[in-house]
Amino acid sequence: MEDDKALTEIRKIAYRLWTEDGRPDGEDRRHWDRAKEIWAFEHAAEEAPQTLERADPPAEKARRRPSRAASSSNGVTR
Repeated sequence: MEDDKALTEIRKIAYRLWTEDGRPDGEDRRHWDRAKEIWAFEHAAEEAPQTLERADPPAEKARRRPSRAASSSNGVTR
């Protein structure tokens, strides 16, 4: 069932590529191969495991205030 859906989507992509390319004769294999690449790329993200964690700093570091010298408007440290 899933294969039928994939093939239908690939056909739609290939048709769109063919029409955008001016509907040339004899280029069906090129459009089909490109459509498969596009489909695979679009669906790769859906199948990739979601194991990446956010790299947010700890709350304590995020709340730290800059030093007085860093916040000086004239750039002179005291």
